[in-house]
Amino acid sequence: MTTHVLPPVRCGDLLQLRDEDYLFGRGDIWLRVLTVYEIRTVRGKPWIFLRGRTIWAPRAAKPEHDVLVKSEAMLTSRRRSS
Repeated sequence: MTTHVLPPVRCGDLLQLRDEDYLFGRGDIWLRVLTVYEIRTVRGKPWIFLRGRTIWAPRAAKPEHDVLVKSEAMLTSRRRSS
């Protein structure tokens, strides 16, 4: 039997990420999750590979991009979509 580990994030979630919470970060961001691809091991720790849209201001969004986010960052950064 195969056990699948589900990422602690889902489409529609809004993440407030610090620069150190995601690979190749370019500063603190708010990211609306569009697609959750998989969990990857990077530097011996679980990271979530996902696609999102950076939100800079209310109702103002930048283009979509793929990011790797520390799994542990999900515990403090996630806000569920309503």
